[in-house]
Amino acid sequence: MNYYVDSCIWIDFFNNRFDGLKPLGEFAFQFFKKCLKNNNNVLFSKMVVFELKNNGLDFFEISKDFCFILEEVFPSKNDLEKIKSLSIEKQIPFGDAFHYVLSKTNKAILVSRDNHLLSFNETKLPEELI
Repeated sequence: MNYYVDSCIWIDFFNNRFDGLKPLGEFAFQFFKKCLKNNNNVLFSKMVVFELKNNGLDFFEISKDFCFILEEVFPSKNDLEKIKSLSIEKQIPFGDAFHYVLSKTNKAILVSRDNHLLSFNETKLPEELI
């Protein structure tokens, strides 16, 4: 099974975030732990790395525990056209469209907490997958 994990889930994990009611960081950790146990692929892209860097996080430094299941994916020219079109059509940020299209291209389940992405039925929260 392939999972494309959006930046917000990584931020939950790295910062061990809590929203006042739910332990978001713990949900992310348990999800990654389950992926490791089941030998699932966790896909990421340069966009994830970029978004984490903008939040003061170094993806390659802090993802050591799960490096065995990580797989970087890259957008094709066709993907970039789809991303731009989806961003305009659905009026969502480019980065969110980027994550959505790459998850579809790579036949992966998109894991996110972002409201723009949760509007797509196939997007899952990490706690739904543990």
